[in-house]
Amino acid sequence: MNYMNKEAAISDFLEKFVFNQWINDVILIDDVYKERQEQIDRSLYESFNDLLVKASTLHEQGDKGEIRYIYCSYLRTSVMENKAMYRLDAYDSKWYLDSTECSTTWEASFMFEPLFKRMEMLEQEKKHYARKITSMDIEEVKQIEGYKYHLLTKELIKEQLPFIMDKCHFNHIIDDSGLIVAVGEYRDESEMVFEYNGQGGDCE
Repeated sequence: MNYMNKEAAISDFLEKFVFNQWINDVILIDDVYKERQEQIDRSLYESFNDLLVKASTLHEQGDKGEIRYIYCSYLRTSVMENKAMYRLDAYDSKWYLDSTECSTTWEASFMFEPLFKRMEMLEQEKKHYARKITSMDIEEVKQIEGYKYHLLTKELIKEQLPFIMDKCHFNHIIDDSGLIVAVGEYRDESEMVFEYNGQGGDCE
């Protein structure tokens, strides 16, 4: 690869080892989820339940209003450290102006594990490019590719939330306007994935 310049080397590297590789990982993720579904679903439920228990305690103490928003944040920094953590925050009607922190975390490494393994493989493959591909280049690839796995995770959360919220005891701490759950990056762009307007059956 000595004859290539930096731009040509990156183009060749991406074409051979990055583009569309994540599609194969979807199959691996699906297999893992089927094998560990009960454990994964329970861990997601427990994270949301822990958050709502904390919010209830703060509300009873008079430190927090009724909950209006839950934000599930993709933490890029954790993915760069091969951990894939999501942060769950509960806010009252003041949203980001709600100064009383109420948060938990959820680990989604099962979704990102194939990405982490591919990045390790890229570290080995870059040796064939005569130092034109660096670890910083691979970190940039990891950030770009990681967002695709975040989108897969968001869809899982969206699919599971009706079941999760049906199990959680939260009616008594929900704002009269209802509850909105959104998934996105921390204090950044997000997508609403669940809305509760006070209708439906009681929670356990």
